[in-house]
Amino acid sequence: MKTAATSMGFLLAGVIAACGGSSSGNDNGGSSGGSSSGGSSGSTSSGGGSSSSGSNSSSSGSSSGSGSGSSGGADASGSSSGGSSDGGGGTNPTHLPMPSGTCPTFANGVVTVAAGGGMIQAQTWMGTKGGGPLIIYWHATSSSATLEVPLAFDTAAVTAAGGMIVGFESTTRTGTPMNTTGNDVWYQSDVAFADQAVACAIQQVHVDPQHIHAAGYSAGALQSIYMWFARSGYVASVISYSGGDVTIDEAPFQDSGHAGAAIVAHGAPGSDVFSNVDFAMASATWETQIKQAGAMAIDCDDGQAHVYFTRLSNLAPVSLKFFQDHPFGVKPEPYTSLPSGFPSYCKID
Repeated sequence: MKTAATSMGFLLAGVIAACGGSSSGNDNGGSSGGSSSGGSSGSTSSGGGSSSSGSNSSSSGSSSGSGSGSSGGADASGSSSGGSSDGGGGTNPTHLPMPSGTCPTFANGVVTVAAGGGMIQAQTWMGTKGGGPLIIYWHATSSSATLEVPLAFDTAAVTAAGGMIVGFESTTRTGTPMNTTGNDVWYQSDVAFADQAVACAIQQVHVDPQHIHAAGYSAGALQSIYMWFARSGYVASVISYSGGDVTIDEAPFQDSGHAGAAIVAHGAPGSDVFSNVDFAMASATWETQIKQAGAMAIDCDDGQAHVYFTRLSNLAPVSLKFFQDHPFGVKPEPYTSLPSGFPSYCKID
């Protein structure tokens, strides 16, 4: 496994170099090229031991609600409770995290996010308007958010809409092997930093609490899918590029009454493969879970291999709109057919 994983690190590094980017490497504890982007489908299960969204919260944090304001106070886990409709098709999240200690001062560029006594770095894209979506982004093995985010999103459009993207560049790399969501690339413990980024962005930047989303590629897709389960109380919708259900990225639903819609992008069965994990098959497994949970999945099979950064850029024309159209708890589902802009190989599953 280590030999194969190292090969994947070199392969991704080569693709990144060809794209004009650079690997985030081991910068300040970042994910190393020696880690696989996917977990074994036979690995141990489901998210026992997933962290609570408010486990690191402190009573000194102020309320994380903003303009649309969630109802109720903080629950026992330190999360803000809500659920009332604002009349815009969505509802207020049921488990908004509260700030834990000192919030970072958000600005374009690299920021350090602190939570639970640790610190990791993130790249941020933001404007001055506020009131838009917050996108939490997790990059692939040996890659970087700095490379991937501009491929996956029109960052100027996101910031013009008052939105913000937080792309984590380093990881805690802590926890037992069974607490990783993708074979030692990202960990369940890293989600505490996403919680802090969410709470502080609501408080400081006034992002829309109904529009908190997750996206990621390969190992980052597995981390995003972990959040789809473990942070279903605030994650409105998700985009996965070559991810899926590989068992170790499962967790109990934080809010058993909510599952977000998703774009599930992947390559061809038998081609989108690494380390004995077929990410096309893993994506199909997750799509089944999405539908069983009562949400909508858009399947985008581009027919290519696992390392294929065009998978991200092909969806860039619609990625922001998909998130804008899918706030937390939106009813009814707004897509009965795909709007223009989606690649021809995408379909509602």
